[in-house]
Amino acid sequence: MIETTIARDVLLLSRVDKPAVLRRLFQLGCSYSGQVLSFTKMLGQLQDAGNTTTLAHYLDLLAGAGMVTGLPKYAGQIIPRAYAISSTGGTAIAKSTS
Repeated sequence: MIETTIARDVLLLSRVDKPAVLRRLFQLGCSYSGQVLSFTKMLGQLQDAGNTTTLAHYLDLLAGAGMVTGLPKYAGQIIPRAYAISSTGGTAIAKSTS
């Protein structure tokens, strides 16, 4: 079911140069449930991922399909360029470019 959603809702509707990286990024998001995960760590975990711009684009595509979505990161103060992600199963990770 997940593969069908990725293939139909993401790959057919948007340009994805590295579909294997997109799939692996979704799996990575699910495996880091409730944990903070930086772009640097994501790049280290994903082979041939490209750069943080590519990862941010793929995360936006997954959010558009309702598979992974951004959540504001809470800390008693404003945190620039940081937010958490949640997959439909309640998985939450955070990404930050700072």
